[in-house]
Amino acid sequence: MIDLYCERLGPGLWAEPWNALSNGAFLLAFILLLSPSRQAWPNLLPGQRIALQLQLLFLLAIFIGSSAFHTLANQWSLLADVIPISLFQLVFLAAYSRYVIALPVWGVASLLILFLVSGWLLGLLPVDINGSQSYLAAALFVAGLGIYHRLSHQPEPFVLLTALVLFLVSLTLRTIDNSICGQWPLGTHFLWHLCNGAVLYLCVRAYLKSLTHKGQGLHLLAFEQ
Repeated sequence: MIDLYCERLGPGLWAEPWNALSNGAFLLAFILLLSPSRQAWPNLLPGQRIALQLQLLFLLAIFIGSSAFHTLANQWSLLADVIPISLFQLVFLAAYSRYVIALPVWGVASLLILFLVSGWLLGLLPVDINGSQSYLAAALFVAGLGIYHRLSHQPEPFVLLTALVLFLVSLTLRTIDNSICGQWPLGTHFLWHLCNGAVLYLCVRAYLKSLTHKGQGLHLLAFEQ
């Protein structure tokens, strides 16, 4: 048994009910994104469609993997929890930088390498923040994308900055989980799930809205010509 969180006090499938049930936030985000994804689909290029499908797939995988980990609490379920989260981050960063920022392939690859190296270096920080060091890279990159989203006048210009604020709140909640067990036995990890469901929803929404806006602009340009 892997015991990383305040709520789990022993073995058993239902030893972390709040942590397990709160993963429904990821499933809800997936469901809420289905309708706008269908609406945007006809106007997307093949690569944009693949990127969208992968984001939705990994969002669903996060729900399944995290639910498995917070019930089974073993090594394979830990991997099922961590891997989809990591893959979602990489796919979103690649998709946004390629299809919204319009970076060339080498620029996207460089950005992904920088993200991975940043995550590794920040993960080595000698600070006790409950294993949240590697997520600091995600916060930095969401901040950068959020600033770009705002300054480039994308639709819903503050959506990624809102995601950043929520992510910083969720990161704080993840960090303090074990330190407040005496005062709050449930811990705060379940709130990390709830906030992050909203964060991932907002990230995919930003991607979709920007692509839809670009597609409408291209159709208008073709009509005018």
